[in-house]
Amino acid sequence: SMDMTFDREKWYFGLSVYSSYMKSQSDFSATSDKNELYEFHQGDKFDFTQVGFRGGYYLLKTKHFGLAPYLELGNASLRSDIYTDAQDNNKEMNMFSSFFLGPGLHSELKLFSFKGSNPNNWNANPPSYLSLRLDAGYSIITNQKHDILKGNVFYTTLKLAWAIGDF
Repeated sequence: SMDMTFDREKWYFGLSVYSSYMKSQSDFSATSDKNELYEFHQGDKFDFTQVGFRGGYYLLKTKHFGLAPYLELGNASLRSDIYTDAQDNNKEMNMFSSFFLGPGLHSELKLFSFKGSNPNNWNANPPSYLSLRLDAGYSIITNQKHDILKGNVFYTTLKLAWAIGDF
């Protein structure tokens, strides 16, 4: 996962990108947009990607800890990943690509602050800090074509973050 966040006083904004692999828990069939039947087996891999914009408000913000609920919206997609040869990549099935929205909770614990050295003396040494971020959310997928795939996504992420600026 990767994200970029911006804080402005008590407002929290971010752009996030999550990617993960999932495995099917059972055998199932699905029909593509081109009316092709795909047979999937238990253990087949799927690539899940979610890109979203989030905005929230800090309920608690101290010198070392922040807690902000947020609302996120963006695009989520699920694609099969069963072919090993790169030339067969066009044979993979797009299970869905859909708008999503959902609530989440962002928490951040500042570990320590530091200021880098600038050998060029540009007078541009902004403060920085390292922190641990724990985010949890629930993405509501709005458009899924296949009944067997209907459902939403709960996620949690734990990240070590380097930030430029003051906490």
